[in-house]
Amino acid sequence: MKKYVVSFPVWPIVPAMYGRAFHDRAKEVIKCILSRSKVDLKRELEAINENKDELDAFYKNSVRVAVYLDEDSYHKWRILPRKYKRALHYFLAKKLSEGGVK
Repeated sequence: MKKYVVSFPVWPIVPAMYGRAFHDRAKEVIKCILSRSKVDLKRELEAINENKDELDAFYKNSVRVAVYLDEDSYHKWRILPRKYKRALHYFLAKKLSEGGVK
């Protein structure tokens, strides 16, 4: 079985919040975010991209984590345009710190 890994930054407190369940929770949140319609996801990510100062502060104060994904989620992650990746990382970290996608 082939393994698919993605890495992204999160606030240092986030992995500690979930403990050993972090990877399972992160997979669940990633799947939920990537299952949204492309239009809605792009709209949210464009709004996040407008706030450069907040994104820069997030990247300076973050740690990188790696999560194994299934093949479908991995390919959806990879095809997102690069200009949205920073916003996606921030959005993912924010959802994980809030307890998940609602």
